[in-house]
Amino acid sequence: MIAKAGGRVVGKEYTSGTETDFGPLIARIAATKAKVLLFALKGDGLQFIPQADDRGLFKTTTVAFLGLSETDLGVFGGKGQNMFVVVPFVATDRTPSVKAFVAKVRAEARRDATVSNYVMTHYNALMAVKATIEKAGKVDKEAMIDALEGLTINSPTGRVTMGKNHHATMSMLLAKTKGRDLVTVRALGAIVPDPGCR
Repeated sequence: MIAKAGGRVVGKEYTSGTETDFGPLIARIAATKAKVLLFALKGDGLQFIPQADDRGLFKTTTVAFLGLSETDLGVFGGKGQNMFVVVPFVATDRTPSVKAFVAKVRAEARRDATVSNYVMTHYNALMAVKATIEKAGKVDKEAMIDALEGLTINSPTGRVTMGKNHHATMSMLLAKTKGRDLVTVRALGAIVPDPGCR
């Protein structure tokens, strides 16, 4: 995929999952002079970001962060600015339906609750379950699975449609970190998934 987009892989790095000092890894990445780091660490691996920021990696390397959400940003302590991610939801979006969804979640939880793309996609999943029960006319696993095909639900970010392969077509956004938030860079529109399974 990187080659198809005109890029070139200059290195791959893996972690053991037990690191607390990412200095050696950051130095190896910096030595490649990579323009983009495709980053996919969670859990304790999130400490990589403030350490990389402290060591100046973000001055020369843009980070594309797989799986980044608003829930992660507090760990970075304001560091790791201008990291990019593709997500189905950004809580700071000014779209009226998104603003209303965020306000409703915060009214039911607490005013400063983090509303992430995980919150929205779990909401979508519950709405899809409700819709499959209504479409099937009963609470039955197989009938509900069958009812998923072609199902469309309304979401805070637009329509979500289930295909015959049970993968969802939904609106996606390119977002980046700004302070302690994610902000939309560009709406990518509805993306039809390629499930990769044959």
